[in-house]
Amino acid sequence: MRDESIRDATILARRGMAMSDLIAEAQSAAGSAEGVDESGAVRARVGQDAFPDYLWVDPDWQSRLPAGSFGAAVVQACRAANHNRDERLRHAMADDDWRYRLDEAARDDSPGRPHSQTDPAQLRRDARLANPRPFDEVFEDLYATLGTLDGLIDSPQQQPSGTGTDPTGALVVTVTEAGLQACTARADWVAGQRGTTLVEAFGRALTEARADLAQRRSAAGAAGLDQVGAHFQHLFEESLHNLHLAPRLDEE
Repeated sequence: MRDESIRDATILARRGMAMSDLIAEAQSAAGSAEGVDESGAVRARVGQDAFPDYLWVDPDWQSRLPAGSFGAAVVQACRAANHNRDERLRHAMADDDWRYRLDEAARDDSPGRPHSQTDPAQLRRDARLANPRPFDEVFEDLYATLGTLDGLIDSPQQQPSGTGTDPTGALVVTVTEAGLQACTARADWVAGQRGTTLVEAFGRALTEARADLAQRRSAAGAAGLDQVGAHFQHLFEESLHNLHLAPRLDEE
């Protein structure tokens, strides 16, 4: 019975690591993406973290966009960019034979996650330093983490947000881990600005909002889905180390 549990846990860990690699590869392949608002006056580019890393405002934006609609146009352009990137990600996952790779990862003779420029001596050092816990303890931790995950799904926590402004306080940006959520700007201030000035103001407000988000997350200290996911990933790696890597190193 214990052998079956160990084998099932090993397969689960291998599949989890393989899926993690597949998602990371697909995200890398998707890269960044651009989007525009419906007026065409604002263009945004988002990266892998879903946050805008580039914003462009038409020099003649006043003829295409009411000053009071600038903030909404920024949000619309960013959401369009994220939608385009999600489509790229979906196609990247579809193009990869992910089912085959997951099945291969679950095989008993699977070599596990490949390492670039493998250094056996370093692997041995890492194995000694890791001081792996007994399998039963890791297995109990896995089940406890699943229980925490169930609780978060049943009673989801409010997603933290961060807010930032430009130096004048006229432009306000709100962000969450999912990216830009809101952008508001006083119409009277926007009306007198050039496109480059609006871009600079947005960039400074975004930087401040992301810093505020990071501070709020750190202050909260509560375990959210992302923290649980990171811990689960660590347990997968620990399981693979205990059940797959360590025996190979002992045989060398």
